[in-house]
Amino acid sequence: MSKNDATQGNLVPFPYTSQMPSTTLRAVPHYGSVAEPERELSLSDLLHALKSRWLMILAITAGFSAIMLAYCVTRDQLYTASSVIEIRGYAPVLAGATVESLYGADTRKLEYQKTTIAKLKQPGIADRVLSSDADAQLVAHYFGLPLNTAASTTSRGQGLQQLPKLVASYLGLIDINPISETSLVEIQAITREPRLSMIVANAHAEGFIEALRLERQESMRTNLKALETQANELKGKLASAEQEIADYSEQTHLIVPSGNDAGKDLTLQKIVGITELLSHATGKRVQSENLYNQLKNSPLANSSSLDNDSIQQWRFELNKLEGEYTALGQKVTAAYPDMVDLKSRINSLSRSIADERGQLLKALASRLDNERAAEQQLVEQVAKEESQAHENLRKMARFTVLRKEADSLRELYEAVLKQLQETTVSAASGVSNIFISDWATEPQTPSYPKTNLLVILATLIGLGLGVLCAWTMEYFDNRIKNSNEAATALDLPLLGVLPSFAPTQNRLSLDRLRIPYFNKQSDGSALATISQQPIAISQPDAMVSEALRTIRAGLLLSSVDSPLRTIMVTSAEKGEGKTTIAANLAVSLAQAEYRVLLIDADLRETSLGNLFPQLLERKGLSDLIAGQTDFAASVVKEVIPFLDILGRGSRPPNPAEIVGSKKMRETIASLRDVYDFIIIDSPPVLPVADSLMLSSAVDAVLMVTRAGKTLRRNAREARRRLQRVRANIAGVIVNGSDPRHETIYGEQGNRSYFT
Repeated sequence: MSKNDATQGNLVPFPYTSQMPSTTLRAVPHYGSVAEPERELSLSDLLHALKSRWLMILAITAGFSAIMLAYCVTRDQLYTASSVIEIRGYAPVLAGATVESLYGADTRKLEYQKTTIAKLKQPGIADRVLSSDADAQLVAHYFGLPLNTAASTTSRGQGLQQLPKLVASYLGLIDINPISETSLVEIQAITREPRLSMIVANAHAEGFIEALRLERQESMRTNLKALETQANELKGKLASAEQEIADYSEQTHLIVPSGNDAGKDLTLQKIVGITELLSHATGKRVQSENLYNQLKNSPLANSSSLDNDSIQQWRFELNKLEGEYTALGQKVTAAYPDMVDLKSRINSLSRSIADERGQLLKALASRLDNERAAEQQLVEQVAKEESQAHENLRKMARFTVLRKEADSLRELYEAVLKQLQETTVSAASGVSNIFISDWATEPQTPSYPKTNLLVILATLIGLGLGVLCAWTMEYFDNRIKNSNEAATALDLPLLGVLPSFAPTQNRLSLDRLRIPYFNKQSDGSALATISQQPIAISQPDAMVSEALRTIRAGLLLSSVDSPLRTIMVTSAEKGEGKTTIAANLAVSLAQAEYRVLLIDADLRETSLGNLFPQLLERKGLSDLIAGQTDFAASVVKEVIPFLDILGRGSRPPNPAEIVGSKKMRETIASLRDVYDFIIIDSPPVLPVADSLMLSSAVDAVLMVTRAGKTLRRNAREARRRLQRVRANIAGVIVNGSDPRHETIYGEQGNRSYFT
């Protein structure tokens, strides 16, 4: 069958779709270094990290659980006994709030409770319990320390009676827990012995209450002495104040009203009375003065209501005589005897009236003088009384100050006496405001360690730490794990993904393939010297075979006008599967009935010879380039139909010069006329420069990476080196990938297409 027949009839090219890997022929490379992008982990990456590192997560979780379980098993079991005391508010040492406020006592309940709770952990309480409790010897024996049995609790001013180490160890057993929203406080004792825990919890509660009771009594006795001293001082001051008031009243002749007249000022009352008399006297004097002036200034002939009865009678007769005289004078002359007699009588009455009025004026003047004298006397008496009132006010002001001082001392003295009596009664009673609400009982089960809880907690912590470690390792893991990472990291087309199968699944990875070679027989048939056939022949529906066909299709359809006929397969480092991929790719092309030549260009360390042992005994590429043999004598014909192989040959001293020589280029160019495809297995890029020198003599370069092994930085560096020498990198092939983590194969349901 000719090549054209095979191409037209037997080989059915893959249809080109948008999902088919694409290559760019002779793409112009970029020579600048590309900054490595910051890695971002997706949810699928995190889930993949958990799946791939589940053994590590399980080991960390199991390790934490085992350590915690061993700790719980070896740890001493502790027993907790709890007694509960009730703090019934603040009970002041001084019962009277007024007196207690004089000493600045704080009566706030919350602060008192906090202070009381703080006292529960004081060394003095522990020392008192150890020195007074009958079971204190058990505590000392528990710690292996001596107990001072001669210690006394009556003298507490000499420091601790017991050893400080014993006191500190005892306090280490005690745990104080206030119960929220209540006045209850829980006293916990934690020891290795259940009965000792009960004894310590109850003893500490009793010892604390007794210590506070004694402290309270001692404080009361101290305050009682202070109150007695203060009462005696106040009594003496009060007596002195009363005596000072009495002496002052005697010295100043101050009369202080009492009874119903208490609070009244007698001097002011007297001034008011005299002022009223003065007003009356002034009124009488003014009336008399007016009468005197009226009588004095009125003519004698005029009638006046001020005249007395005699003058009025005389004035009536005078008026009568004057009338007769006037009437008679109209008839007779003045010399007429009757006229003379009437005139004489008129003159006599006038003189009598004048004399009488003179006497009346003199009496009025005398009375007016008396009234004026009485008025002046009253004025002087008022002035005197006012002066006396001012003096009394000054005396009363001093008296009031003395009286208030005495009253204050009396009130304070009475309050202190009352407080003294209350304190005396309270000190005699010895009642405490703290009581034991619940006695501790002997615990039946250990409180620590809580094995189940601690193991569960350790398991959760181990699981979380394992997951964190897995994600951290995933984040800092710089290896290429799948096809997406390879294409993204290298910015190259993805030509294909070759899966890896676990041996337990009765599948073979591409690295386990052994390509058989055939020896020509006399009858022209080929006899395989290896019983195992290529997977592309023995399992044509296997996923590996389909992956090889995908790569083959990508190469065939990459450029119709200028096909990629000379292809170099390389990798960043050794061990990434480039030789196996080159061999199987050549087999896949040969199965499509293309004439294929597979060349081993790794002149330093051949791997193709391990797949084809017959190459080790023959001349090869190095001998051909050096002119020591010809092509026909060095090539292995028809390893499988349509596939020839040119081995490495002798190991040269200068591999880089050979693969980069002009003769090498001419040889490849001449072989293009004989073969449809030339597949060249070259050394890795990073260790040596052979691949870089050879890359310019081929149409395309295929980069191979191994999932889970190839480092991103190494793959990028290999790509940059190839781009610097203007190599045409057709794409990247991912080897050894887990099909479960590759979207290129679709969902799990598509696996039925593969055997």
